[in-house]
This record gives sequence, C-alpha cells and structure tokens, in this order.
Amino acid sequence: AYLVPNLIKKAYGLTPAVAMFATNARYKREAYRGSEFAPRILADNGIKVVMKSDHPVLNSRHLVFEAQQAHYYGLLDNLALASVTSTPATVIGLDHRIGFIKQGYDA
Repeated sequence: AYLVPNLIKKAYGLTPAVAMFATNARYKREAYRGSEFAPRILADNGIKVVMKSDHPVLNSRHLVFEAQQAHYYGLLDNLALASVTSTPATVIGLDHRIGFIKQGYDA
C-alpha cells in the first residue's frame, strides 16, 4: 500500500485505512517489498494507519509495541498512539463507545 498511496486514495469514495504491521516485512515472498517506513509514508499521504495483530504469530498484547516501532521509523507520536486506539475504533464505526479515554466510553 505504501508504494501506491495516490492510487489508494483514487480507488475509493472515502480514503480507506490501511491495517498493517510496523516492521513485519521480508519474512515471506509476498511481504518482501514491505518497509519499516510504510506507516509514516501512508500517514504523510493522508491515509489512516491501523496497527494489527495476526495472533498467534503476533499476539495482540504487543500492539503498543507495534505503535512504538512505527514511531521509531517516523510515524508521529500522536498518530502512532492513535493507530492502536482511536483510529481502529473510528474505522469500524465504534468511536462513539471505544478508542478514547472519556467519561461514558467503555474501558
């Protein structure tokens, strides 16, 4: 996705979010073109970034570490934190209940 951000923005009515790993690239043939800088590149192009897990390979308990790695490779700190909190909640349409630390939201 990071190789064609302008194409992604043109292909949909609303710009989609991209769910990805921060650094889990080059471990198999189809992931060879991955980049540690992909989250920053996508965010710089106005595409929402969501860190993901594919348990049992990457346990979801380590999503904050994924956000930290994305920040280390250039993703802004607020976007790195949002990639595991408010952005996923917004993308799935549950930002009225989760994804933020506010009164009345689920813990």
